[in-house]
Amino acid sequence: MPFRSRRQFLAGCSAVTLAAAAAPTSVLGLPFLRGKESLDSIGFGHFATHLGTTFRVWQNGVGAGDLALVEARPQPANLPGALEAPDAHNERFSLVFEGPADLPLEQNTYLFDHAALGRFLMFIVPVFSPRSPRAYYEAIFNRPFAQRNRREF
Repeated sequence: MPFRSRRQFLAGCSAVTLAAAAAPTSVLGLPFLRGKESLDSIGFGHFATHLGTTFRVWQNGVGAGDLALVEARPQPANLPGALEAPDAHNERFSLVFEGPADLPLEQNTYLFDHAALGRFLMFIVPVFSPRSPRAYYEAIFNRPFAQRNRREF
């Protein structure tokens, strides 16, 4: 809708802002605005206790599908010089998710929703599997422990 004046434009923006503040999910179409957790507060132990559970994945406000966590693997620093590296004391682990092959997801950051872990953004990459009718995705973590707000699991 074209605005004829600056006053009309500002009035229109104000109306949308007030409506979004009053009912964000219906105005913006984003059912996941509230309760979003930071992925920084969720560590390897949290994911490991939820192997086999389902995560709802969202893309641009639309449910993209469900993925099951099928693997959570710690990545130890086992090379001789690794203990002297700048990231030697980081938490390192990888997660593998499985989903239907008919709804493939591209390498991207998605909003994940889990009943116990909450909602958080996570970057995943498709992993090739020639013998499976399923699609697999991996997330790799290498981050400092100290900067995380550790939650009990």
